[in-house]
Amino acid sequence: VVDFRNATRATMATTAANHITNLSKELEERITEQEKASNENDKAIAKDATKGALFALLKAVSHGSKDELPAEARHQIDALLLQRATLLKWPLLRSLSDASHYRAFLGLPKTMEQTRQFLTTASANKLQEILG
Repeated sequence: VVDFRNATRATMATTAANHITNLSKELEERITEQEKASNENDKAIAKDATKGALFALLKAVSHGSKDELPAEARHQIDALLLQRATLLKWPLLRSLSDASHYRAFLGLPKTMEQTRQFLTTASANKLQEILG
């Protein structure tokens, strides 16, 4: 019975890790689309898609256990988000208004620090709009 439970946990962890990897790739694709968008309508659609992909990734990271998301995977996600931080500034700030994303920031310390820095540079009115 114990071997079955361990095997089941391992399978679930692998499935969750694959899901998070797919969400990371999805975010990268949405970022690329946003960078390539040429007109205002396409840019607005691409920005929304990027924000949605970021939120999905943060939610998955928040709900993932240490088995599902080992330190190396968190470092890779942290590096991706930090590398694209300028483009992700507003979506990262908007993600703070969703409590289901909070744990993700604890596992992504560089992203958390960058988001904190973004908070210090945003106007009070903009922060009220985002967080209010």
